[in-house]
Amino acid sequence: MRTSVMSAIILGLVATACVDIPVSSVDDGSVASDADASAVSDAMIDASPDLLSLVDLGLLVRYFIDEASAGQTRKKVLDHGPGVALDLDIFYDGELDYFAILGNRGLAWRRAGRKDIASAAIDGSKIRDLDNSTTGTIEIVAHIVAVMPEYAHLLHIGDSSDDSGHFTLRTNDINEVQLWLNNAELAAWDVTLGIRTVLTVVVDTTQVTDTDRVKLYVDGTLVNQDRSSPPTVNTPIMIPGNRSLSLGNSPNEDGRSIEGRIYYAALYENALTQEQAKQNASLLIVNDDQ
Repeated sequence: MRTSVMSAIILGLVATACVDIPVSSVDDGSVASDADASAVSDAMIDASPDLLSLVDLGLLVRYFIDEASAGQTRKKVLDHGPGVALDLDIFYDGELDYFAILGNRGLAWRRAGRKDIASAAIDGSKIRDLDNSTTGTIEIVAHIVAVMPEYAHLLHIGDSSDDSGHFTLRTNDINEVQLWLNNAELAAWDVTLGIRTVLTVVVDTTQVTDTDRVKLYVDGTLVNQDRSSPPTVNTPIMIPGNRSLSLGNSPNEDGRSIEGRIYYAALYENALTQEQAKQNASLLIVNDDQ
């Protein structure tokens, strides 16, 4: 009887998690409260698929962003990757807090262009393994409502002086996402960011075919590039010292925050295969918390 109940709950999760939850706004432009949705979160998280099946090969950091319930704040986003943890410090500029929708928790940036950020310095950390690597993967679950025209950052490796990014996923349009490598745009894709989406960006500059060197999977499905400036064969990822890993923003003094939600993020030093990207996406679509 217990097995049947749990199966029914999981089937219900699969059906509901694929339905977009619209992000409404109030008069001041901030994302409306998610408190009503949080009431179901704990029970549904307990019944979610086993995220131990997520690919760990080459994993550097993994952030489930589930440290708090809706409306609460915490000082850090905890890293669940291997080795010495790289927890992110959370800086609040008045427009950031945790949320829970259909059992999935995360951080909600409630206004674009603010300084709210989750960030940590990477010198001496495992992120340095990406430096001089010819491969790498960014994996993130996000729902973006609005961005500043000067660009907003979903995941950023850089500092305030190189806002473009050394290994950075960013956008200046909620219908497009861009990968920047070594402070240059490598590729852009037409993607609808206005719904909860699993984005997997894979770099492998050892590939002979230029379009195979940078790939984007949306919910596990390969997406054609809208425009591309592919790196030459064996171009390494170059990350200078005194840089940070940031979510939802960059350290730019002007503030480059998104308006929207980030549910989950991970970085790998390996290039995930299509099968691995699909496997992870199939789990994260349903549940992105541990």
